Amino acid sequence: MLTLVAAVLLAAAQPGPPARAEPVEARGTDAAARYDTAMALLLDGKLEEAARAFDAVVAAPDAGPLADRARTLAEVSRALSARGQFVLHEPGLERPRPARRARLDRSGRGELAFFGTTYGIWTGVASGLLAGADDGRVYSALAIAGGAGGLALAILPTRHASMPEGRAQAIESATNWGTLNGGLLAALADADGKGVVGATLGTGLAALGTTALLTRERSPSSGEVALTNSGGIWGLVTGGLTLAILEDAGDKTAESVLLASTDAGLLAMALVARRVEMSRGRSLIIDAGGLLGTLAGVSVPAFANAENGPAIGAAGLAGMAVGLAVGTYISRGWDEEHDEGPAARAGAMAMPVVARLEGGGFSAGVAGRF
Repeated sequence: MLTLVAAVLLAAAQPGPPARAEPVEARGTDAAARYDTAMALLLDGKLEEAARAFDAVVAAPDAGPLADRARTLAEVSRALSARGQFVLHEPGLERPRPARRARLDRSGRGELAFFGTTYGIWTGVASGLLAGADDGRVYSALAIAGGAGGLALAILPTRHASMPEGRAQAIESATNWGTLNGGLLAALADADGKGVVGATLGTGLAALGTTALLTRERSPSSGEVALTNSGGIWGLVTGGLTLAILEDAGDKTAESVLLASTDAGLLAMALVARRVEMSRGRSLIIDAGGLLGTLAGVSVPAFANAENGPAIGAAGLAGMAVGLAVGTYISRGWDEEHDEGPAARAGAMAMPVVARLEGGGFSAGVAGRF
């Protein structure tokens, strides 16, 4: 290594940059020209040729002071040649860095693991219902096996796979809404108890598998999932309050209204989520406004001693609409506030300032940002 440093220092002492490798015969016969050619061969990595060229400089009668330098560089060239390939990069060019492997986002594995456990327990219980088991110990065993299987299926396949929070939440939400849809559809089809359980289990598992496949390449954000869930929740609430207004709706009508309103809310907010960027936090603020508004709305008829279905339904719908609108308005700057830099997040700041006066004494005060 010291020999290589010496060679570099010696090369740097020569005036002007050396030319690239050319045949020795084409560069003339004087010692200085042969030295430049040898240096070019060295810098090109042609070490054996460089060593022979430096030897020719040493043997030249007019080499003078170049002979000692050429002798040292000939030894350096042979030593480097014995070590293997030797390549120098052009000055000013960075060496190519090996590409770093992108770090996988697996922040949603914990949430998926919890959901997989709970849904696995339901799957075990549903399997017992479908099998017509009448022993509580069977249901306990199936619930434990289902929970353990759901946990394993959530943890093991995601050890080396991407699982962002948005993807885990999308799988969870799709499974829940698929389960609800299956139950309502089975009820509309006049299915018996086992038929309803089988439909909820089948549609839930189908939604889980489909969402897991569709989100492998592009995962939705937590805000997109939250906004879509809000659409389903408030669609379901809208359906329930509408049924309160109808009062005498039959079972088929109730099931149809709930199914249609829920799916309409999910679809509408899924489309909005693709065009409006919103965080999960802001979506929850809007939901909180809708919850308070709905509660206040259904309470008005009670305070007015008008406790009848249509009045409660109408007041609830009005309160829900107002609450969601107010929640949307008051949270309009929510995401911007959480994206500000450290200085803005620091808020008000004050600090004492003390300075010595020129004529003696001190001056004290307070400076800061408010």
